[in-house]
Amino acid sequence: MRVLAEFIMRGRAQSVLIAVLGVFFPFLTQACLGLVTLRKGWLEGVILLFWSTLPYVGGLILLGVDAFALLAPLVVILASYVLALVLRRQTSWQIVLLMLVGIAALSGVALDYILDGLTLADVALVNMNTDSQEQVVQNQELADALNLPITAGQIAYNFIAMPVVLGLMLARYMQASLYNPGGFQVEVTRLRIGAFIAMPSMIGFVLCNLLGEGYQEWAVVFALPLLANGVGVAQSVFLATGWRTIAIVLFYVAVLLLHPLVMLLTVLGFSDIWLDYRKRFNLER
Repeated sequence: MRVLAEFIMRGRAQSVLIAVLGVFFPFLTQACLGLVTLRKGWLEGVILLFWSTLPYVGGLILLGVDAFALLAPLVVILASYVLALVLRRQTSWQIVLLMLVGIAALSGVALDYILDGLTLADVALVNMNTDSQEQVVQNQELADALNLPITAGQIAYNFIAMPVVLGLMLARYMQASLYNPGGFQVEVTRLRIGAFIAMPSMIGFVLCNLLGEGYQEWAVVFALPLLANGVGVAQSVFLATGWRTIAIVLFYVAVLLLHPLVMLLTVLGFSDIWLDYRKRFNLER
């Protein structure tokens, strides 16, 4: 990852190349844009933003605004630039996470309205560049599953919030690897959310879970600050107990894939606001 960061920071041509190649690799464009903006400021960020969005804008002009696989990444790139600027100026993940919840929620509702009736099959068709649904689904059972409508909550969490936060964290990690080795781990362990954010975040999380099916993605969107706080506590434990890097990486992969683990970390993050586990068990660094 350090080699990639060095290549990106070598010059504008190199950063533009990586940002454009990010069309084919998850999180790469956001990470590149975030790294350049964090290190060099808004102007270099704007230049890279232009080149990063150009393939998607061109695709939208050619294919129309119903091309979800183009419109959602465009929102992600714009949000990544804005939040990288905020992180550069405020150095506060708390503010970034709060803004991300708002951006993801508004974008989810807006895209759901623009792309009314979009299904998973539609996304698969665009991503696979196929001409007919028969080429995407092989049997009726799978066709029925793919034809379930995508909800605003799914868009907000899966297609906006997670790509933005993961790309920005990757950018911060690459920045630290170049200019402050080990700094990213310390930054994560010190990530702490205030009660004025934790309370409404938990209220939204609980209400959405009580509403049941169709609202679970909204629950995780509202819980993002608490989830981040819980991850900060977990990271402190990992460093204090000497976990290997591969184990930590597997933990983060599990956070992405296992909803029960997300629930557990959310509760852990909420309780930490008052119990302060890192101070109580001498986990602070």
